[in-house]
Amino acid sequence: ELSDMLGVNRLTVRMALQRLNTLGIIETKVGEGSFVRDFSIMPYLNEIYDVYFTSASLEEICALRRLLEMESAKLMIKNGTDEDFAELKAILDEYLALEEEMLSTKSEKVFEQLFERDLDFHHQICTASKNSLFRDLFALMRPLIRRHIAMHTYTWMENPPNYFDGEEPHKLLYDALVARDWKACKKIYPYLVATS
Repeated sequence: ELSDMLGVNRLTVRMALQRLNTLGIIETKVGEGSFVRDFSIMPYLNEIYDVYFTSASLEEICALRRLLEMESAKLMIKNGTDEDFAELKAILDEYLALEEEMLSTKSEKVFEQLFERDLDFHHQICTASKNSLFRDLFALMRPLIRRHIAMHTYTWMENPPNYFDGEEPHKLLYDALVARDWKACKKIYPYLVATS
């Protein structure tokens, strides 16, 4: 049917389906046929990660995060569902509990958990934007962000960053997103990305 519809021979169709299968765009089930899969660019981006991003500076990473995450926040304000906001709140609650524990214990293990929840918080904003490229780009950057921030682990443990206007910046950002207040998001995001 595809051969007739596209005006090509059967071998060309078979080769095209094999290529789509190799790329992960379709999956073929024996005896059932070929089916379109949920596609993600992540496997391809992961292949180039180590080569492309090893020379990126912390300033370059922060600039890219601001660009990506601020646009994601704007789209979350527009497209975010109740479920998206509930998921972000759950992550925030875990983050704040870990932050409190971290400040009292100075535990490297707790810091690692705190840092993972911090990354989860920002990834959820990208996910809630409903732009799959934003979601996947943040996931691609995650190891890079982790690597650079890890260099500052002990500094942060000894001298935690100041709060923004005396308040925890992740909570301020969450409140601004829930209020769908883009101006407030715009104000907090550059500070938040530079310090987390």
